[in-house]
Amino acid sequence: MHKITFECEAITPIFLAGAIPGKVDLRPPSLKGLLRFWWRAMNGYRDRDELKRDEAEIFGGSGEDVGRSKVLIRIAPVDDVSKFTGRDIQKDCGIQWNFDPKQRVLIGSHRGIGYLLYSTALNKSEFLKARDGAQNGFRFRVVFSAQKDSYLRHALAAFWALAYLGGIGTRNRRGGGNIAITGIDDPMDILKSTQLNFEMTAQNRQELALGLQTNLQRAKSIVNNGKMDHFIHEYSNLSFSRAIISPEPFDTWVKALNDVGILFFNFRSQNSHHILESAVFGLPVRHGSKSVKGKWKGEGLDRRSSPLIFKIIHTNDHYYWLSLRLSGQFLPDNGVLQFNQNTQKPDYRLIDEFWNQLRTSNHEFILIKPASLQNLVDEVKEKLSPAELILFGPRARGDFHQTSAIDIAVETEEPIEAHEFNGEVNIVNLKRADTSLLEVIQREGVSLL
Repeated sequence: MHKITFECEAITPIFLAGAIPGKVDLRPPSLKGLLRFWWRAMNGYRDRDELKRDEAEIFGGSGEDVGRSKVLIRIAPVDDVSKFTGRDIQKDCGIQWNFDPKQRVLIGSHRGIGYLLYSTALNKSEFLKARDGAQNGFRFRVVFSAQKDSYLRHALAAFWALAYLGGIGTRNRRGGGNIAITGIDDPMDILKSTQLNFEMTAQNRQELALGLQTNLQRAKSIVNNGKMDHFIHEYSNLSFSRAIISPEPFDTWVKALNDVGILFFNFRSQNSHHILESAVFGLPVRHGSKSVKGKWKGEGLDRRSSPLIFKIIHTNDHYYWLSLRLSGQFLPDNGVLQFNQNTQKPDYRLIDEFWNQLRTSNHEFILIKPASLQNLVDEVKEKLSPAELILFGPRARGDFHQTSAIDIAVETEEPIEAHEFNGEVNIVNLKRADTSLLEVIQREGVSLL
């Protein structure tokens, strides 16, 4: 039996509901569901049927020919859960915000956290406490074991993504449930074969970005069995993903999460009148007594995950916020958003505007891109010798469909029409683009050089 144990610590509050509503409960099924998500997010070549088959093979399933998970997961508290359970996030964490009923906005010095974690405070959800100064956050062990190391490698790749890109429990896309790996017991040296670094240290955001890029590439290679990966469109994924890290670290998680929370709160408040357009930040969205809903083939789609994740990373006794942008359709093909009698297709314009605000004063980096895109980039560079090469359109935004073309803008002296390129590719010369197209490229574009 191959076995590895991780010591984990909460660095932001963990909201996990159990059998009793509102009561915190950290159990293996909750973790396994998140591992499934991150494993799928790193898939880059399997079709839907193959994906389901391989996922069930590793993590178990309900089909007759599937059986139980090939990877066993146990969670054991290190600290006394009762002593680390909070019941009022504002009081227990020293966070101050209030709702102003006249202006209908949050006010107070910690309104950023209030906005990101508002539903948990509203529902008085219990939570596992995060680190507070010299006081450690709730600590627990996660033990992975499997008969075959190949299955275990896949689970560890997903766990790395969960630890460094995601979180556990409610509001995990808004900074809730972030953890740090503080120790590893690996008597069989399993991690050596994965080359994954679960205890990254970084002196600055450049080092942190490089560590994330390097380890995600390794994790994704494990999930894809070393095969070439492509753009994936059917669900939230990391086939093409960008990230922005806070320019400077903070000395507490509260300051870090509040900083990015205020940026998000201000933007959403300024655009609150864009009811349908704002829905792409995630459903449900309530306006008064009514909600925006998704509709597809007559079905109501009340919940859709946000393509943006806000995350706190702890390294060298400092905290950085990370904003992560995922790929994948927000709604299935021909799906629409509906509010009252008004409908429209999902529009990522507001996400682009918010993202551009973030990257105006912060460095954006490409977290990962599919090998198929890199091959195209290499082909374009060889044939056109561009001074600039920019991906734009749906493949850059992340809301592409299966048939969406790859839109690329280049600055080149070479005649584009004299060359052929593999796949559905639209290439435009920045020197010949009209003003409206240049505005689109400026808003959506991602430099690939």
